[in-house]
Amino acid sequence: MATEQSTYRATNDAYTGMLAISLLAMIAGSALLFLDYQQYPDQNPPAIKKSAPAAIKAEPPPEKAPEQPKETEKKADEKKE
Repeated sequence: MATEQSTYRATNDAYTGMLAISLLAMIAGSALLFLDYQQYPDQNPPAIKKSAPAAIKAEPPPEKAPEQPKETEKKADEKKE
């Protein structure tokens, strides 16, 4: 009893198409990135001047106003008197 082996070829499905589209998109993106990179000049940027203004100092936070006693404490103080 010899069994026959299947000799079917694997079919291309949607995933194969998506891989091809992905490859084309990567090639196109790389080409656009290269073209964008070529627009920048090859020279070094100008030097930054040393006499730049100093950083702005932050203002200290405002002082808290003294806390007022709560109304319940005032009423309790009045009742004691």
